[in-house]
Amino acid sequence: MSFNHHQRQLRLEPRENATLRLQVQPDQIDLVGNQLRLTGKLPNHAKVTAIYFLNDPQEINRFTSVSTTVNLMIVGDISEPLQSTNINEFDRRRYDEQSGILNTIKINEVQRITPVKAARFSAIILNGCHVARYRAVQASNQLPGSLKTYYQGLVLGARNQNFYEQLSGVKQLGLIHLFSISGLHVTLFMAIVERSLTVLKRSKRLIEWLLLGLLPLYFIFTGGATGLLRAILMAEHRLLANRLGFKVESIDNFGLTLLICTLIQPALLMQFGNQLSFGLAFCLLFLNDVSFIKQTLLMNLVSLPFILFHVFEWHVLSLLSNLLVLPLFSVVIFPLTFIGGVMGLKFQLIAQFVNVLIGWFNDCLNGIATLPGMITFGKPPLEGLVIVFVLTLILIGQRGRTGWIKLTILASYVVMFMGIHLPMNGEVTYFDIGQGDCFLVREPFNRSVSMIDTGGRLNFKTPGFRKVTARSRAETITINYLKSKGIAHLDGLYLSHKDADHTGDTPVVLRNLRVDHVYVPKGMQQNPDFLKRVKGLISTNRIMPLQAGNQPAYSPFKVVHPFKPGLGENGDSMVLYCEMGNLSWLFTGDLDRDGEREIIRQYPGLKVDVLKLGHHGSKTSSDPEVLKQLSPKVGIISAGRKNRYGHPNEETLATLAKLRIPYFNTQVDGMITYTFRNHQTGSWKTFLKENR
Repeated sequence: MSFNHHQRQLRLEPRENATLRLQVQPDQIDLVGNQLRLTGKLPNHAKVTAIYFLNDPQEINRFTSVSTTVNLMIVGDISEPLQSTNINEFDRRRYDEQSGILNTIKINEVQRITPVKAARFSAIILNGCHVARYRAVQASNQLPGSLKTYYQGLVLGARNQNFYEQLSGVKQLGLIHLFSISGLHVTLFMAIVERSLTVLKRSKRLIEWLLLGLLPLYFIFTGGATGLLRAILMAEHRLLANRLGFKVESIDNFGLTLLICTLIQPALLMQFGNQLSFGLAFCLLFLNDVSFIKQTLLMNLVSLPFILFHVFEWHVLSLLSNLLVLPLFSVVIFPLTFIGGVMGLKFQLIAQFVNVLIGWFNDCLNGIATLPGMITFGKPPLEGLVIVFVLTLILIGQRGRTGWIKLTILASYVVMFMGIHLPMNGEVTYFDIGQGDCFLVREPFNRSVSMIDTGGRLNFKTPGFRKVTARSRAETITINYLKSKGIAHLDGLYLSHKDADHTGDTPVVLRNLRVDHVYVPKGMQQNPDFLKRVKGLISTNRIMPLQAGNQPAYSPFKVVHPFKPGLGENGDSMVLYCEMGNLSWLFTGDLDRDGEREIIRQYPGLKVDVLKLGHHGSKTSSDPEVLKQLSPKVGIISAGRKNRYGHPNEETLATLAKLRIPYFNTQVDGMITYTFRNHQTGSWKTFLKENR
């Protein structure tokens, strides 16, 4: 039976209000605010993820008290995992499918929770490991700050919601691989077991047999990451070879491990972490006889293509950080974390002392990461990365003259960098950020790069639940896309008005990108709520108020609204006009019909080719008479799926149909992009149509 056929058998057909029994391990239940998130198995052994929105704070105890393997009898809506809708956005559906998760369930009701009594020995052991891990994570929540984060990440393979924020320096300096439980951790685990049993005067033969049984349990206990599976299988092969009296070559061990891992998870090498894990492990086989400095340099060179393809940027201090931190980490930080975590649960003084030391270490890394040196490279073409990766492998294997290889690698990176940073194409892109607006307008060769609005979440707090700050869509979608294009600088950020779905992510954009000026509708620069949002992120003299008739220097936009100062309400929306790619464009914010009519009174000859429909297609905008005068060839609707406002309104869609105005809608089209070259008409692409 093929893997794909097996997947089709496990996949459930989407349906609503299905009654299902779901087996869940206690360490796979996560409560975030009022959202219960979990991973479990159906009776046919299909893995699913599920989410349940709690309405009553009293329900919290019902789930936080689950400390053993349970069956949940639920009623829920079955669907496929969410698909990405923007270029270079994290694709949850693909990632879940590669991990064997083929369905998502939105739980409407949890009817009952019953403990599972396993009958088979293997199930008893499996469930016992998950229970032990759950209890270890719960106990470690008592640990202070930095020690808790390091202990849970390094020893238990558990990461909380703020993991990447707390370890921002580790991430930016390319050290996050240290928190992927793999070879280093297996080596230390085996050393602890061996030394402990040697002290008890147990024979080497017995110790090796015990390790053969303990390593799979360690795999389950630490979260079961694929990188860890690789390290454990390679260790198991060596132990088994020792016990059976034959020698296994390292390259054969690696090949057998890769084969087994691929059989278990066929899409293994499609994931960034696995690419790094196996790529670095493979190259290490050929670097045992070189100095530590040269080994670190070559390992960084090996990892660079993978980092640029997935992360798009690289810090010049990464190499130095690896040289300094790797020895310190394995000799000091990891053992200190382990001792502090284990003993700190009983002796608070030890926990506080270790927490201070680890806190200093983490603050030092965060400080180094803030130093200049972050290069936003962009996403190179896959073909180019394959070439530099192969050349790097040749460099590792070559023992003679390697000057030409080094020069070719350097030249390849320079050519890719220039191609990304001096693109011949310009673009106008409407991001799919849910209910909100965010657009990119970029001229060829990046002569000007502008963003209109930032999007932002509309937070509707559930009373009685702790507020949770999720990663913004600006980080996961828009900034991610910009960095994939090598863009870390905006000439102008244009904010149409103050509403959170247009400007809520302004702080995130200002923290992650260099912005020359922020342009707002006149009067909004005095709005206290807006000023509070951007305080400390940009000087007030770079916040430029605009009104109709203004056109900032070197800006592609002419302002056609507002005509008088306001506070940034819908009716004060800044409306921008530009000509680009042989088309004329109008971006209207949330302007209402009165404002639209005022524009055509003041600009009676105004015509546009592309119109961003006001207020997400609401009936309060898109006046039929205004649309007749503007006579757009294309309309754009930016609105969230299943939004609570019913955008776009049926009345607006009927008006478009009557006037025969075709339109794109981010709800169904995802990210919408118009690309063009100088003085040439371009072409339209919609992400979901291109990626069905």
